[in-house]
Amino acid sequence: MNVKYGLIVTSELLKEKSPDGTYTFAGLTRKTFLQIEDQGGRGEALSELGKRILHNLDLTENIIDFIPKVNINHYRINSSIFSLASDFSDDLLVTVQDLPNYQDILKKIRDIGFSARENSVTLSVYPDSTNSLMSDDDSVIKRTVGEINFHSWFFETAGFPSNASNPIIVRPLIQPSEHNHASATKCLQLFYKNFKELSEEAQNRLVVQNEEDGYWNSVNLFKYFHVYLNEKYDTGMILSYYNVADERNPSELEVGLSVEREVNIGAFHETWRGVVPVFLWSEKASDKSKIPVDYLSGEIPNFNYSIKWECDAKKRDKAIIKFTMPEAEEKVTEEVITTITKNKYKKSRDTSRAFNALYDNTPSADED
Repeated sequence: MNVKYGLIVTSELLKEKSPDGTYTFAGLTRKTFLQIEDQGGRGEALSELGKRILHNLDLTENIIDFIPKVNINHYRINSSIFSLASDFSDDLLVTVQDLPNYQDILKKIRDIGFSARENSVTLSVYPDSTNSLMSDDDSVIKRTVGEINFHSWFFETAGFPSNASNPIIVRPLIQPSEHNHASATKCLQLFYKNFKELSEEAQNRLVVQNEEDGYWNSVNLFKYFHVYLNEKYDTGMILSYYNVADERNPSELEVGLSVEREVNIGAFHETWRGVVPVFLWSEKASDKSKIPVDYLSGEIPNFNYSIKWECDAKKRDKAIIKFTMPEAEEKVTEEVITTITKNKYKKSRDTSRAFNALYDNTPSADED
C-alpha cells in the first residue's frame, strides 16, 4: 500500500482503555522541579524527573508495540519525553546524564529501538516550535542546536541509521526581510552556517517542512532549501510536505501559474535519497483554524508514491483505523486493545515533466 498512516504522539485507543494516566505523558515544569529541590534537595528533584522520563519512555515503547496491530507503521514521538533534560536554554537545569536512573533510561531507549525495528515502525520527531536554524540570535541557535542534537542522540542510542529514515523535522520559522532572491539566499546562508553546527548524525537526519504562510511555500522551499543549497554547498535539504500548508500558502512558478499539489509532492519525494518520505496530512475545523478535525473526511489520496503520512486528527489512532482496518474497527477496539493493555509496559509522466520544469526555473546559486 502506497498510503501508509502514521500516528502523532498519543494513542487515544490506549488512553480510553486505561484512564488512570498510564497512557498519558508526564512532564515536570521548571517551577515544580525547583520547588521539589528546595523542599527535598536536588537528589529528590532529579529522582522525580528521572521517574517521569522513564514513564514516558515506557509509554513510547508500549505505543510502538501496539500500533502495528492496527496497521500503523510510523510514529511521531513526543518531543517532550525528556522534559527539562532536553531544555537547552542558557540556564540549563539538568542533563539526562545527571539523573540517578540514567542507565535505566539508556536501556529503555535501546529497548525502544529494538521494538521499533522488530515491529517495522519508523519514528520521527518535531523539535520545539520556538527553535530555528535561521536565527541570528546566539541564544536561539545554542538552544536549537542543543535540542536537535539531543533528538539525534536519542535515535543513535536507539540504534537507528544516521539518515532520514527516522527524521528530525523542522520548519524555517524565520522569513526573508523581502520576498526576493537576494533576501532568500541571505537567509539560506545563515541557515547553512547554523546547520553545520549540528552533529554529523543530526545533519543527516534533518528534514525541512513547508509553512502555512509567508515566503516558505512548497516551491520556494524546494528552490532554496534543496536546489540552492545543493548547488552552492552540495547539501540540498530533504523536504517534508504538509498538505494544509500547501493549500493555505500556495505555490506559483510565475504570476498566475500555480503548482498543483501532485507536483510539489513529487518534487519533495525526490529529495529523500531512497528513503520512504514522512509527510504530514490534516484537515482543519475551518479555513483559518489551527485545530484539526476529529476524523478525516476520507482516505489520504494515493499519489503513486510510497509515503508515510503522519495523520493529524484529534482522534489520533481512532481516526486512522477507519482506513487501516475498516472491516474490524470494533474488534480492534474491544479485543486487540484489551490484549495489549494487559501487557502494558512489557511517486505519471506529467508530474515528472512538471517537476523538471520546477527545477529548471530555479535561480542558480551563482546569482547570489
